[in-house]
Amino acid sequence: MVIAGLVPMSTVDWPDRLTATVFLQGCPWNCFYCHNRDLIPVRTPGQVAWEEVRALLRRRRGLLDGV
Repeated sequence: MVIAGLVPMSTVDWPDRLTATVFLQGCPWNCFYCHNRDLIPVRTPGQVAWEEVRALLRRRRGLLDGV
């Protein structure tokens, strides 16, 4: 999977919970209601390395309610 973006901490993506949000690129579903249609085609390499995501999640273990 190609990671297009990472929000390290969010309070709006899951009501009443503290989350990290990972935006993936290259979704095959092409839903007409998608809020991130620019991320559907894989035109560029990922903007965020998986190791960066893993490191963030390790640091925030016990603090985040979800990803």
